[in-house]
Amino acid sequence: MQTVIFYLIVMPFSYLCVTLALIFGLLPGGRPVMRWLDRVVWCGGWCVLSRTRVTLLGDYAQLDSEQAYIFVSNHQSHFDIPATKWAMSDRMIYFVTKRDMLWVPIVGLYLWCAGYPLVDRRRRDKALGVMKKAADAVRNGSSLLVYPEGTRSRDGQIAPFKMGAFVMAIETGVPIVPITVTGSMDIMHRDSRLVRRGDVTVHVGQAIDTSSYAYADRESLANEVRLLIEKRYEQQSLSQ
Repeated sequence: MQTVIFYLIVMPFSYLCVTLALIFGLLPGGRPVMRWLDRVVWCGGWCVLSRTRVTLLGDYAQLDSEQAYIFVSNHQSHFDIPATKWAMSDRMIYFVTKRDMLWVPIVGLYLWCAGYPLVDRRRRDKALGVMKKAADAVRNGSSLLVYPEGTRSRDGQIAPFKMGAFVMAIETGVPIVPITVTGSMDIMHRDSRLVRRGDVTVHVGQAIDTSSYAYADRESLANEVRLLIEKRYEQQSLSQ
């Protein structure tokens, strides 16, 4: 039944939100409404309509509301993005996604119009260019949500991290915030189209000052963040 609700109600609702956001984004002065529709109406509606309970834990309240951050998270499910953005809905956060999303009707056009970083995994030269533009956006005060594993996990294990987010953080001097998501895989596994009811926990860790790191430290920074997420993931999985 939950799968039927998801495809007959949640997905059409999502396309409606994206369409409205795109329309407002193209209107003069409509960008604030577009961003509100994105983070509040779409993400909140996705979670509420799919009967997914989202719990925010950790140090999110300690983050500076005026500071840009690079949020680095593990990745398990299609539910990760709406759950994470809904949990932090008072802050506009762009997420880095694959360029293939451009071919999804309406959604691709919206992502392009809204300025989301779209990375072509097959073209390293173009991917670097996109990440440089994302770094410029961070310097200008935009926060980014990055999934450095590069894809959703099949078994819950956290894969080695790609370096892009960490190089960006070092070059811009913007703090990194580790995020650990649990529960989303039980709702929708990457190898299945079945959807279940469930609880998602989003744990926001303490911000990591990157100003003292150099480019040569990128791997040690990535490993430090990965270990923090991995440890938190194990703790949260035991408690759920």
